[in-house]
Amino acid sequence: VSAKNQFGWSEESLSSDACSTKPEGSAEKIKLSQVHKYQEEIFECDPGHAIRKDTRVPLDYSQESSPVQLESGSLQELYSFSSEVSVGRFGAVVNGSSKKLSCNLALKTVLASSDTESLVLKEYEIMKSLCHERIVALKTASLHDDLLVLGMERLSGMDVLTYLTLRNHYNEDMVAGIIKQVFDGLEYLHFRGICYIELQPDNVVMTDANSCNIKLVDFGSASFVPRTGAVVNVGKNACIEYLAPEVLKGNEVCHATDIWSVGVLTYILLSGYSPFLGSDEEDTKSNVMYVRYHFDKLYKEASAEATRFIMQLFKRTPEKGPAISECLENK
Repeated sequence: VSAKNQFGWSEESLSSDACSTKPEGSAEKIKLSQVHKYQEEIFECDPGHAIRKDTRVPLDYSQESSPVQLESGSLQELYSFSSEVSVGRFGAVVNGSSKKLSCNLALKTVLASSDTESLVLKEYEIMKSLCHERIVALKTASLHDDLLVLGMERLSGMDVLTYLTLRNHYNEDMVAGIIKQVFDGLEYLHFRGICYIELQPDNVVMTDANSCNIKLVDFGSASFVPRTGAVVNVGKNACIEYLAPEVLKGNEVCHATDIWSVGVLTYILLSGYSPFLGSDEEDTKSNVMYVRYHFDKLYKEASAEATRFIMQLFKRTPEKGPAISECLENK
């Protein structure tokens, strides 16, 4: 190999070792990540990549009155595991299927030690009877000694921030449509007496690559909260940059607490930055407590209405913030 520029040709490089391809069909196929698969879909479809407005799947509302039961048995009897999606400190999410239901699922496995069992089982208790088009559906659940498995409907795996980032462009109307769907999901949760608590981009997942429809996933920090409010335990692994001031203070939370988190999500989608993230944990916590953030991080195309909307959602006293019904009426 040699290179050429305006001065001429370079010296030739050392020759590489000879190599040959394997016989057809003998080589292992390259496994593409979720992001690469999404990029293939988005760039190989029609030139304008028109977004389908509606890709709804029929819901089984009988789940509200007949919740998913916690099964027992060996993992091999209940599930088939195919590929790993993500791994955390206390568990993992893998693609797999239910042998009983004969359907593909996203299987969330969580270690349930004696210290964390009640917190882990709370996620199952919250999800077992939920049925809404903006909430990921729990299809099966099982407990195996110290391991809880939650089998959920399999989505595209593309979180909302990655979805928007990989597009050539997106606008405020798209963000508004996504936030409206988030409010729809939260409104249902509040009706069921549940606060989501820790809303972040990773937990807002697109139903597929070719639509702008979302579902809320991961209820690890969610909690049953009456309308009068309650103190909740979000665990040591919660990301404080997404939490409302009352959560960090250990005060009672209420349904209005989730409004703050929507403000954080809106800011991120309109800027690419986390509004309260500081240089370290203490700095971040201080920014949240004193509501310190900067509007100059927002994209220059962001409208004055969007700026006012974010300001309305960031209230240190949750009762002073707007209700979901008021947010949905916002321009």
